[in-house]
Amino acid sequence: MAAFIQNKNIICIGGIGGSGTRLFADIFAEHMYMGPTINDSSDNITFTLLFKRIQSLSISQNEFKSLFTIFSKVMTKQELSRKDKSNITAIYLEKTRQDYLYDKKLAYDLSMFGDNKIENITNWGWKEPNTHVLLPHILKMGPEYKYIHIYRDAFSSAINRNQNQVKFWYSRKVTPVISVDYWIMVQEKMIKLKEQHPNSIFFIDYTTFIKSPEYYMSDLEKFTGYKFNLSKIKSMIKEPSKKPDIDFTIFKPEQKKKVDKLIITLSVLNKK
Repeated sequence: MAAFIQNKNIICIGGIGGSGTRLFADIFAEHMYMGPTINDSSDNITFTLLFKRIQSLSISQNEFKSLFTIFSKVMTKQELSRKDKSNITAIYLEKTRQDYLYDKKLAYDLSMFGDNKIENITNWGWKEPNTHVLLPHILKMGPEYKYIHIYRDAFSSAINRNQNQVKFWYSRKVTPVISVDYWIMVQEKMIKLKEQHPNSIFFIDYTTFIKSPEYYMSDLEKFTGYKFNLSKIKSMIKEPSKKPDIDFTIFKPEQKKKVDKLIITLSVLNKK
């Protein structure tokens, strides 16, 4: 593993599924250790194992802190206690409806037994789209936690094949209209959290970023404490596929108004 320039900030990346978070995981992997349990989407599946559980919607700060301590030990290669391993095993054995979404056995094995190829963890962070669900708890852990929220246009998200978050956290029945309602709920929550933690959340519109990453560079470097190689980032950006046609008549008029307002708000919050 290449040596990293030390940084006290712990960067976490999330967003609604299909927002393009994988690109940012790849960008930040150049600067920090992303964990021993990374799947093909560059998700940290230790985080998934511990926190993508319906119980997380009502978890207390103390319960969260207990699990997050285990997560941070895995990320920094600290020895797990017997109680830690017991807690991981109990979660692993739960009957949960998200098992099909990731390699649970791999997450369990590497969380429990680690990755001996990695040593001297200084900078660390993670990417897991569901991070935003736990964000109120994460931000209470300290000012060093910095969250980057990736978003796309709500209506494109609504017709994206990846509706896993909507199914898991919001509605077993998924339609484009329900998906937009979920998008609105998530962005409203993120805006409120940004007001409460102005120095801890950074918003990135994926479509704007892939067209003009330089638009974000100065503010993103200031927010994270990292220096980025713009040419390398541009080389990592893949040509976007053709934007699908969207039948806006299927959506409620009030949804369009809310989405337009939220997009404007999200686009200026980094500058405040």
